[in-house]
Amino acid sequence: MSSNNFLSTKRNNGETNIEWIKRMIKDKQICSIDHSEFGDPVHVRYGGSGVVTRAEWKKRKIQIILKQVIPNEEVLAKSENEELVKEIKAFHSIQNSLSSVIGYNNVVKFLGVSINKEIFFLVLEYADCGNLRDYLILHNDLNWKQKINIARQVTCGLYFLHDNEILHRDLHTGNLVIKSDRNSEDGIRVLITDFGLSKVVPRQSVSSQGIKGCIQFMDPVLLNELNAKYGEVYGYSSDIYSLGMIMWVVSNNGLLTDDNLTTAYINIVKGRREKPVAGSTQSYVDLYTKCLDKNPKNRPTIAYVYDSINEEDIASGKKWEETVQSQ
Repeated sequence: MSSNNFLSTKRNNGETNIEWIKRMIKDKQICSIDHSEFGDPVHVRYGGSGVVTRAEWKKRKIQIILKQVIPNEEVLAKSENEELVKEIKAFHSIQNSLSSVIGYNNVVKFLGVSINKEIFFLVLEYADCGNLRDYLILHNDLNWKQKINIARQVTCGLYFLHDNEILHRDLHTGNLVIKSDRNSEDGIRVLITDFGLSKVVPRQSVSSQGIKGCIQFMDPVLLNELNAKYGEVYGYSSDIYSLGMIMWVVSNNGLLTDDNLTTAYINIVKGRREKPVAGSTQSYVDLYTKCLDKNPKNRPTIAYVYDSINEEDIASGKKWEETVQSQ
């Protein structure tokens, strides 16, 4: 579907997307929060689909994120409004899940929608420690057990999304956020956020249209003629590739080999992969290497990654460099 007039386009049941949002609010499927309940906003960043601010939810006395998704009526034809509906659908499809389900606590919580002067805001859980990329660079003295805890939490979050038939489609360290949590191991909780590019898919369909995302974490199949060879545009395996890159970046204290996008693109397309980082266990290296296989059909499922990353030798097994030296 063209993004033109997306919100006013009729859906299969005859309602427009904006009517769908309002119906979900009316039916109390989505919580509508009066904008006057929020304190003065503090700018956080500009997102791909609007301004992101932090504010106090005065009624509940907590900090929340307000993600502005429709700046004004004149931009209703832009693709970010399609992403708004996708994001709300993704949140709505998982908000009633049991908190005991694997990964539930590793996906940012959708608290509701607020409308102020025809501007839509998603109201989201606030993570006070910033994104994973900055956290890893700032805390570059994390021990191996702490790094594994982070990688395991990211895996749990992606397990939750895939189990709910949601492709993230733009998974990288910039849209993984860290929240202080006294009840979590190491005192932090990793949350997957930014579902603007996500797609809720039926079980028989794993493809999606449109290629967007952070190049360093992007499935190489999406970047060149490989997609014709393997016959897939975007599927669960593409999220797995991104997870593999995140696992490597966690081992490397948040740093990427190529910050230059052109160089990164060339290296990815040519099949060059990051070298293992000293201190990594061999089993951890083996696992993320499987995730980074250039052939998406050879990559493991999220269930396999989840089972494997929770094995004891991932945290305490033989170091990669020891294995190399013994060969």
